[in-house]
Amino acid sequence: MAMTLEDGGKKLLESGYLADVTVECGNRVWKLHKVVLVTRSEWFKAALSGDTQEAKDNKIVIRGQDPEHVDWIIIWIYTHRLEAPVLSNRETMHQACLQLYLTADVFALAGLQKSLKTRIKHQMLLELSMTMDKFVPGKYYAHAADETKAAYIGFFRGVHEAFLEDIDWAKRQYVKFVAATNYGLFCNNTFRDCCKEIPEYFDSLVDGFVITATNPHWNAFVPLDNSHDALLELFNAVNGVQNHRLMRED
Repeated sequence: MAMTLEDGGKKLLESGYLADVTVECGNRVWKLHKVVLVTRSEWFKAALSGDTQEAKDNKIVIRGQDPEHVDWIIIWIYTHRLEAPVLSNRETMHQACLQLYLTADVFALAGLQKSLKTRIKHQMLLELSMTMDKFVPGKYYAHAADETKAAYIGFFRGVHEAFLEDIDWAKRQYVKFVAATNYGLFCNNTFRDCCKEIPEYFDSLVDGFVITATNPHWNAFVPLDNSHDALLELFNAVNGVQNHRLMRED
């Protein structure tokens, strides 16, 4: 069976065969191949070309980056794969992917950034399906605080990272996620309380929610049971965000 380019790159990386450049970051050291680095990353090309000290010594010391993230970067350069479990686990992948996205920006790896954006958007589609099935008004877990918190641990880690690091596309994506539920998820008290821990995110949702919820045709996916309590919750949610907006405008 023929070896794929990705498998060949992984084997070359793991063997260190004919390695001709050393890369260090923190307590990690990699024996790598200059031709691979300079042809797949403009950052490494600049560092290892011309009259730089790194080019003369065939050694690069990377400062200000997480060694684990640099390791993921190197694996990507050699294999175009993202294999670290933390990048796939639902509770960690949002934050880890966004952190790696920022690292990829440093090393001018547009292909990796595109792959990470696709991975996060795919995960959001899966979580959107779960949300509509379980956590919007009228669904079984809509009033279950513990289950709601557990279901969105990874999601809110991503929201924190996106707004802390001001990653515009990710911030928009997390707002669009709630909007895609017709703001029904925002009527989940537990979810809305979690949003309040990230004020900029909460304010963005408030603005969109007020516009949507004050539309006379909005019904927030009217609860399946149409119970008085469920409808009252929606009414209170609308009034709550309207009052919040007024307080911000005062």
